[in-house]
Amino acid sequence: MSEPSETSSVISDIDDIDNIEDDDEEDIEDDTQLFSNDDSISNKHKNTLNLDTKIVSYNDTYSNYYNQNKITKPFLTKYEKAKILGVRSQMLSNGSIPMIIVDKNITDTLDIAKLELEQKKIPLLIRRYLPNKEFEDWRLEELIIS
Repeated sequence: MSEPSETSSVISDIDDIDNIEDDDEEDIEDDTQLFSNDDSISNKHKNTLNLDTKIVSYNDTYSNYYNQNKITKPFLTKYEKAKILGVRSQMLSNGSIPMIIVDKNITDTLDIAKLELEQKKIPLLIRRYLPNKEFEDWRLEELIIS
């Protein structure tokens, strides 16, 4: 790890603040030049921006959900479990209300998320993408958790 630079120390003079702001502006200009000069990076950046992003109402989601014939097996994979626990733990740490009654001695958000998963009370859908670029949505209540 590199040693702290002069900019990370306490600034006591107003002139030092102006110098730091000028340095930041130069860094931004350097980054802009990097993207404009390197075609591969700018193409990657363009491809990232061109992704199809949609905001879908919950009515559309649930109407598709109830009309789906599911192809995949109803088992929660270890990767889905890890993702669900991580996302739910983060939601709880950001102030979300637990969906279960929690004992006063349990304070870790990951432990609360594990208890919610055991009781299948996590309010999230799992979306599984298929090779033909379609997807399936699953509720936790429908999945077998090992």
